[in-house]
Amino acid sequence: MGILITLPDLRRGGGVAHFYERIGPYLPDDARLLVVGKRLGEDGALSAGMRLARDGAAVWRALGGAERDVLVVNPSLDPRSLVRDGLALQAARARGSRTIVFVRGWQSDTERAVDGRLGTAFASSYFRADAFIVLASRFRAALRRWGYRGPVHTATTAVADDALNAVDEAAIRARCRRGGTLKVLFLSRVRADKGVLEALEAVRLAQVGGLDLRLDVAGDGPDLPAATRWVNEKGIAHVTFHGDVRGEAKRRLMAGSDVYLFPTTHGEGMPATVLEAMAYGMSVITCSVGGVEDFFVDGEHGLLAPDAEPSMLARQLATLAEDRALRERLGLGARSFAQHQFAPRRVAERLLTVVDQVRAAPDGVVPPDTDWFADAGEGTSLRVEVDR
Repeated sequence: MGILITLPDLRRGGGVAHFYERIGPYLPDDARLLVVGKRLGEDGALSAGMRLARDGAAVWRALGGAERDVLVVNPSLDPRSLVRDGLALQAARARGSRTIVFVRGWQSDTERAVDGRLGTAFASSYFRADAFIVLASRFRAALRRWGYRGPVHTATTAVADDALNAVDEAAIRARCRRGGTLKVLFLSRVRADKGVLEALEAVRLAQVGGLDLRLDVAGDGPDLPAATRWVNEKGIAHVTFHGDVRGEAKRRLMAGSDVYLFPTTHGEGMPATVLEAMAYGMSVITCSVGGVEDFFVDGEHGLLAPDAEPSMLARQLATLAEDRALRERLGLGARSFAQHQFAPRRVAERLLTVVDQVRAAPDGVVPPDTDWFADAGEGTSLRVEVDR
């Protein structure tokens, strides 16, 4: 027996690739990672149809040659990846393998389409899956609304081991107790729907109100030119654009920041940068999107903004700037939660629990749903949810 996991090219980065880079060392020897989709450096000469055919043939061979009895696909809720992974599921069924669909990104436009004209096609491709894993309870609710009756597990992504070990409690306390300039970080793809312009305006308003703070913007993306123009036009002081940061430069930036400001309105599954900021013991300000709404406790892991309205964000920045004890409590609470819930070894164990459940379920028997955020304390077990 073995597990076949399809995923994007690890060299191209992205949330799915980073997830399996982190948990890969904790997967069993019989687990194989198979790259599907566009490869790094691949030009446009290979058509989408040719790529689908190539990937489908690779899945077929991998499932047969090593007697892999479980296939795990990792689509986003977008048409292209749903078609690709739908074909992989068909190949698995023809081979007699069990199937798990781990949905990563969640696009609202596609959700509306499945509610309407694409509902039948989605059901015919995906409702024979043995289990789903999703990153938010509201995604589970959508699957139930569409008519899926198999188990749906709510899950988390993982934070790299080096991020979890980058700072200790003493460093967090020292950082929170020092005076001087409040160091605010925005680290993400620089896109309008990730909240970069709202973050910049919130910093401007906070500075106008007399707060001593600086903002580091790390990341590149399509709206980086618009963000730099915004800073120049508004005359916002003490903003530094770092571009894409990785490795030691990223660790230094995160370890030295007080507040992580991420007012995203994007259709997030579970934003990995929020989890990383928690691991570094920063005070997090973010919006309740995707999987954040299932675990992030306002006033315990950071501060939740009801929306990305800059004046509210500015007030939250002022609250954190003026209350070092609050920053310390939030930072320590966030780090503790991240270490317990987002460690790669623990996340890999949870994924393998779902695999074992799928393998063990007799035909005709529907296993229970589980929630990976059942308990924040030691010895967490999966909570059973049976309401369908």
